[in-house]
Amino acid sequence: MNAVAGPVTSRHEPEDCYGSPLHCWVHGVDEPHKGTAYRICFECNHVYRSEAELVKAYNEGQDEANEIAKRNGWPLIRYRKKTARTIYFCPLCLHDW
Repeated sequence: MNAVAGPVTSRHEPEDCYGSPLHCWVHGVDEPHKGTAYRICFECNHVYRSEAELVKAYNEGQDEANEIAKRNGWPLIRYRKKTARTIYFCPLCLHDW
């Protein structure tokens, strides 16, 4: 184990930062936010630093879902969001807020 005392910004295992509450389980890094985060997922600990970042992650996830739907001949979904007002889950781990 290579445990360290501060946030680790390179990809690492959670035990390497003593299971820091800042550890993002999706990206494998510690994400310090110093109280300026727009939203933090309580499941995976990903930090969305702004509303725009959350909306972008949501839209990218839906783009990926539509690509899978196209390949399989499934119907596409309409989803484009311009604000985070109606995003009810973390786009990375799908946990609801």
